[in-house]
Amino acid sequence: MVAFPDTKDVKADASDLAGDIAQLRKDLEKLSGSVMGLGRDGIRAAQKGGAEQLGAWRDDVGDLATSVKKQGQHQLDAVEGQVRERPLLTLLAAFGVGLLVSRLVDRR
Repeated sequence: MVAFPDTKDVKADASDLAGDIAQLRKDLEKLSGSVMGLGRDGIRAAQKGGAEQLGAWRDDVGDLATSVKKQGQHQLDAVEGQVRERPLLTLLAAFGVGLLVSRLVDRR
């Protein structure tokens, strides 16, 4: 003969199971909140790091632009000085370069 479990034992087991399920739901909600918080923190850290890197690159580009501008001004001053010292030679050189370029373009 098969012995059936006592209904008190079944009710107690069901009650314990319901309590365990409720606790599991609470734990899952808590874990979900923790994971969401970590994700937000990670995004904020990435945004902050990206903004800092962008700022550093912007500063580097600004410094480079200033350096190129200074070098260009020095070169322009040097060319102006040569033109003032030897205007006829500069005119002949410009004419020669123009003639050479026109020959190269005319050949197609």
